Amino acid sequence: MCKPNSNLHFCTCSSISKKPLPLRDKAKLDKADYEKIHYIWTLYKYIGEKDDMLMGEIVMPVESLGGEMTSEYLLQQLNSNNRFDFEYSPSEGDNLEVRKEYVHKSLSGQQRPDLYDYMSCIYRKGKWEQDYYDFFTDKTRQIKKGKVEFRDEQE
Repeated sequence: MCKPNSNLHFCTCSSISKKPLPLRDKAKLDKADYEKIHYIWTLYKYIGEKDDMLMGEIVMPVESLGGEMTSEYLLQQLNSNNRFDFEYSPSEGDNLEVRKEYVHKSLSGQQRPDLYDYMSCIYRKGKWEQDYYDFFTDKTRQIKKGKVEFRDEQE
């Protein structure tokens, strides 16, 4: 999905709703198409600590979602230019999460691997850094979400 010499763009205009898989005959399911993924992003504003304590096990962010989609690449792209397709200036504590999502809706009786992995960055002291908020103790509010697109540098 990632291309060498490409730039990340965080698009809100791209639909991220899951599409139904076009099937002529359910017996002829194209497994590769059914398991096709894209990257989605969610931007959060940090609100503060939660008043009530929840308990549970947090899913930790990863350093790579596969291919070139690594935390190092993500941070380099975020810290080089504005990569969002809307008017946005990061504020101290903003959080960006990037994760994989299946392109197509699930089909009854057709299993595929769960997608729990995500990468997380927080804006601190004028730059994005790899970090995350604890859902059980930190309160955030979603600002925007969308699809990650890869574009050639010339565009």
